[in-house]
Amino acid sequence: MGLFDKIKDQASGITSKLDAGINQAQSKIGEVQDKRKRDGLLQQLGELALLDHRNQSAPDSLEKVNDLFRQLDELDLNNNPQS
Repeated sequence: MGLFDKIKDQASGITSKLDAGINQAQSKIGEVQDKRKRDGLLQQLGELALLDHRNQSAPDSLEKVNDLFRQLDELDLNNNPQS
């Protein structure tokens, strides 16, 4: 095996490792984005619950709560398709 072949094999190995690293980083970014979205939805849900507890809820609060639950269910389903 010549020098060029050795360099080519090493480059191929490095490329594979870089691709794996990029895929792993993209996956982690997706997880972080989903967690932030979930946290935001839960915060909104908590705020609506607090307003309801204080009898200060808006007339469309039930619709908003149902929509937040739908979004949370959808997010959970996308992150855990087997459950």
